[in-house]
Amino acid sequence: MLLLISLKICFYIFNRSHFSDSSISTLLSYLFWGLRFDLSAVFSINGLYIVLSILPFPFIFKEIYQKLLKVLFVLSNAVLYLIECADIAYFPFSQKRLTADVFSLIGNKHDFINLVPAFLHDYWYCILIWAIAAVVTLVLYGKFPYRQKIEKEPFYWILPIIYLLTLTLSVLIVRGGTQIKPIQNAFAVMYAPPGHAPLVLNSTFSLTHSFNKSLTHRVYFSDSVLTTLYDPVKKPSPALPFQEKNVVIIILESFSAEYTALGGRKSYTPFLDSLMTQSIVFNNAFSNGRRSNEGVPAIISGMPSWMGNPYISSAYSTNRINSIASLLKVKGYQTAFFHGADNGSMYFDKYMKTAGFDAYYGRNEFNDDSKYDNSWGIWDEHFFKFYLKEMNKMQAPFCTAIFSLSSHHPFSLPEEYEGRFPQGNLPIHPVVAYTDWVLKNFFDAASKTPWYANTVFVITADHTGPSNDQFYLNPVGSYKIPLLIYDPSRNTEGEKIGTAAQQIDIMPTILEYLHYPEAYFSFGSNLLDQSLPHFALSFLNSTYQFVYDDYFMQFDGTKTLGLYHLPTDSMLQVNLAETDRSIAAVMEEKLKAVIQSYHQRLLQNQTTIH
Repeated sequence: MLLLISLKICFYIFNRSHFSDSSISTLLSYLFWGLRFDLSAVFSINGLYIVLSILPFPFIFKEIYQKLLKVLFVLSNAVLYLIECADIAYFPFSQKRLTADVFSLIGNKHDFINLVPAFLHDYWYCILIWAIAAVVTLVLYGKFPYRQKIEKEPFYWILPIIYLLTLTLSVLIVRGGTQIKPIQNAFAVMYAPPGHAPLVLNSTFSLTHSFNKSLTHRVYFSDSVLTTLYDPVKKPSPALPFQEKNVVIIILESFSAEYTALGGRKSYTPFLDSLMTQSIVFNNAFSNGRRSNEGVPAIISGMPSWMGNPYISSAYSTNRINSIASLLKVKGYQTAFFHGADNGSMYFDKYMKTAGFDAYYGRNEFNDDSKYDNSWGIWDEHFFKFYLKEMNKMQAPFCTAIFSLSSHHPFSLPEEYEGRFPQGNLPIHPVVAYTDWVLKNFFDAASKTPWYANTVFVITADHTGPSNDQFYLNPVGSYKIPLLIYDPSRNTEGEKIGTAAQQIDIMPTILEYLHYPEAYFSFGSNLLDQSLPHFALSFLNSTYQFVYDDYFMQFDGTKTLGLYHLPTDSMLQVNLAETDRSIAAVMEEKLKAVIQSYHQRLLQNQTTIH
């Protein structure tokens, strides 16, 4: 327990920029309330050791048996320490404690094996902390009285009583008390705001309590009332003729709005900034998740991950779904998705089959490992050239998407470009500038093709990247991404739309832009129709994070935990949940309708029209 608490303190120290508004007293209170979760984790990880230590038989006092118990104890707790230390490094990327969905990220062995050296190099201190904790456990085991040997055989009758009492106590500790339901990750928000819940939880508890988590039926309204509040079935007007424009979607890895002219800070994207002056720009856009396997399905299919696991690796990943590819394919479009990583990375190749893409192009199809970055895949410079070459072979109209990768950890550049791009104060800054330069070269070359003038381009990010800015570390700023639509045939002088926008809005917005005449299914909405209510929603630490009009709400499915007025309180300092109940009630009604529809549709496999 002492070592686990020490590791939690290390977790706070190395990630304190994410919890800058927590004082020493609040940190101590989180550690105190976290004991409930810490005890559960320790007793869970040591469950087999406990059972074997108290078996009601005399042989448990044999020396060889006790040595085997020692090995089991040290190894079991070394696993606990490893989970905690790994999350010290992983938390800045996910901003939540480890959950079972991490296994989907390492499911592709090539990605995992290739990245191990970089992670060991960058996070060597986590390995050192883990080794110290394991050695301390090994050395201290047996240094304190831990058993009372019963010499006289008649006293063995007491062992079954000890056995039953200890097992009963252990079960109570693992489940977190005598309440009806065992404690879960969501219980942490009882003791801390959602943003600070990771300081109450520990990674081992969070991980072990996130397996096999399925959605449950959420019923707030009758079906007839639900559709009046929120209806994901889109019925566009066929008044205008369908435009057979090509669609090109460019998804930029870890491109925060902060790194661009939208961020109000130093920009590292001169080309993207210049393109914004000729585009429709949604300057209040948010990602629907914190990871690539949440962002890509949201962009391509309008399918968010408003649950504990990414949709792409959830129990619902085989549901019938729409995507911009499948919907445009019925209009005669040729479709393809491009990603320069190993085929199978994050299951994107399989997902694109489900989404209805005709083809998937990855590292295998590129077929030239001399351009491999030794971490993730093919350098952006070369893969974007390959992307353009393959599009030039396609028959118009076509719909394609490319997902860049160079601006991913370990944030390395090709040797020939070292020192060429502005360094900034974060390792990602020069790589963002590199990918922006790649994007400029791509557009320069694409503008000379015959299909360019009849193409609508969408540029956005899969999620945000690292930051050391307090606004871009909070629950609002850490989701802000660029989102723009560029149509070379349209004379647009930087049209800016400030309503809340999210990744799942991209598919319906483009379909409406093309005057798509058929009904279709989408959890998002057309951003170009300002008569519609627009919002942005994400799910983190068992909490819904909801941007609606000028307000930001945190909601646990039952009650409002936080309500903040963004124009006057961007740092989320003044909680209005109790004082502005009328605004909270309006937002709760809207959010409950979205949640109920999402759960109902996924559980019943009703995420298409047909």
